[in-house]
Amino acid sequence: MRKGLTISELLVAMAIIGVIAVLVIPGFLKDYHKKLYTTQLKKTYGMI
Repeated sequence: MRKGLTISELLVAMAIIGVIAVLVIPGFLKDYHKKLYTTQLKKTYGMI
């Protein structure tokens, strides 16, 4: 019995991970920017 992965199996796994990353990362960035904006806004109102 063969052990290990072939190059094609690795490429398929990397492609799947890439597709998932493309779908998930923009949501995280949007949430991060929203939290950053909210924090800056609270600091600004705190100065007033």
